[in-house]
Amino acid sequence: MLDKLAIILSNYYIKKNKIDEEEKEIYVYSFEILLSTILNFLALMIFAILTKTYFEAIIFTIIFISLRGCAGGYHANTHLGCLLCLLLVYSGLVLFVKFLDLNNFKNIFVIFSFIAGVTIMIISPIDNINNRLDILKKQKYKKRAIKYIIALFIVMNILYFMPLSINFIFSISYTVIIIFLFQIFQVLIDIIKNNK
Repeated sequence: MLDKLAIILSNYYIKKNKIDEEEKEIYVYSFEILLSTILNFLALMIFAILTKTYFEAIIFTIIFISLRGCAGGYHANTHLGCLLCLLLVYSGLVLFVKFLDLNNFKNIFVIFSFIAGVTIMIISPIDNINNRLDILKKQKYKKRAIKYIIALFIVMNILYFMPLSINFIFSISYTVIIIFLFQIFQVLIDIIKNNK
């Protein structure tokens, strides 16, 4: 469905002489990614509104988009798969926030997110078959991932000693751990494919 809408948008801009016919494939792909991102964001925000986890959703979204963009990892093969994966992952955050006393687990998830963050800094970026990176991009993304992780650790350390910040700390920790798991999942997929 998104691919058809992307074609319609591209054809519209070609008819309006805003883009060249030769560049149609690039614009179709770009519109498809843009539409998918908008749809995912809207679905996540609706879910956040329904579960009253607004701040957690904002933290999750900012970290997920910025860190995952340079750390890499698993990508679903379809837009629907991507949307369902995103909502499933965010559902985990909502379940933790709504049904656990996070103060009891504060040290545990900070330690796990530290281990995950250090691992992300070491193994980033993890590319996949849909997004192969050259050496220069890998170096650039690795540096960016390291900067993001260090910044997140600094923020978490500041928040750790502030009252009423447990949901923020958890949202950061959870997202870092999820990105790490996406990286490991992609590594396992690559190992399985290479052994076949």
